[in-house]
Amino acid sequence: MAASPIDSDLRSVALIGLPASGKSTVARALAGRLGLPARDLDQEVAAEAGRDIPGIFEAEGEAGFRDREARALRRVSGESPCVLATGGGVVERPENRELLRTRFRSVWLRVSPATAADRSAGGSRPLLAGGDPEARIRDLHERRAAFYAECAALSVDTEGRSPEAVAEDILEQIR
Repeated sequence: MAASPIDSDLRSVALIGLPASGKSTVARALAGRLGLPARDLDQEVAAEAGRDIPGIFEAEGEAGFRDREARALRRVSGESPCVLATGGGVVERPENRELLRTRFRSVWLRVSPATAADRSAGGSRPLLAGGDPEARIRDLHERRAAFYAECAALSVDTEGRSPEAVAEDILEQIR
């Protein structure tokens, strides 16, 4: 495989941020530019569990999902470099934040709660089900923003920007 444009200290890139901040879409765009595979932590968890994320939440609750998520993050952190789209809540566990700081080059994709709520409309995100999605996302932002900042080597605003533009911005900052 050709050398990656990031540098000789090749390691995985993890995208962190609120639900609907663009992590999965930007991961695919960035992975293509870096010549690395794109992976999605929620997909890793769902594949291991043999059910979708809402099904895991229903059967095991958020704690069961977070246990699975932490195991998947540990596993992926020890495998070949990739661009990993994480779930928005991965930062809530201290052991995950440690992995994100030490085993990945983590990038916080920043978005306003209002935009994240608009992007989430009609989706199946368990933590946004019922009630006012924007209020729930605001609460998540208040609870998680310091954790995102703690983990992130870089941060990029995704507000009103294409996934390709965000990926290019990340590449420029990495270089």
